[in-house]
Amino acid sequence: MLLVGIPGYFVANPALHVARGHPGRAAISLGMRVVLPAVGLLVDRRLSACDREAPVCIPWGLGVGLLLATIFDAAALGSESDQSAKAGVTVTIGGTLGAVLKF
Repeated sequence: MLLVGIPGYFVANPALHVARGHPGRAAISLGMRVVLPAVGLLVDRRLSACDREAPVCIPWGLGVGLLLATIFDAAALGSESDQSAKAGVTVTIGGTLGAVLKF
């Protein structure tokens, strides 16, 4: 599952932006999907009181970064430009947000 999920997280939305003719949005999307989880992980490491020898130590900052990148991508980069409205084309945007925890 991880072999599909992790690359899919980093590649799917940027590829969708490229397919829609927005390579700049693809670059921003990929950047957010790399930087926000990394920053979340670094913040988590600094602030976490988790014992490093504990059998389970969940990096919550990483999860928050992954979630924020997904939300920002959908909210800020997911809409089409105003040019499609000028051309008489109606664009409907929808999305799905989900999370999976495996213990």
